[in-house]
Amino acid sequence: MQTVRGSGVPTSVVCVRSYESACHFLHRTGDFVGRVGGDPCLVVIETAEPDDHTQGYVELLRKNRTPLPAVVLCDACPQERMRRLYEIGTNSILVMPAEMEQYKDWLVTTLQYWIRLNCTRIMLT
Repeated sequence: MQTVRGSGVPTSVVCVRSYESACHFLHRTGDFVGRVGGDPCLVVIETAEPDDHTQGYVELLRKNRTPLPAVVLCDACPQERMRRLYEIGTNSILVMPAEMEQYKDWLVTTLQYWIRLNCTRIMLT
């Protein structure tokens, strides 16, 4: 998160560490009961490889008719999983570079793209 905060990307960042925490954040339940502030306008899901939780989270967003763009950042994504994620409404699937310096630049560029077109707040999961 330090990469984003120090990058000049005009955003506030909320980071949650699990599928369950992200759901609680969006619905203001669990640890996020009474959360103040607006809802995010971009959801970024970072994972080594998208799994059923990743898919379930995107499905939950779409089931609730949440218009938030959903972007998946991953190390690898098998074709079948990629196809399924796009079918259920994922807006973008991006494979992360392996080198940390490349990752930092890549992450900032990716967020600048989405934020300048879509929002001023993001949630990273």
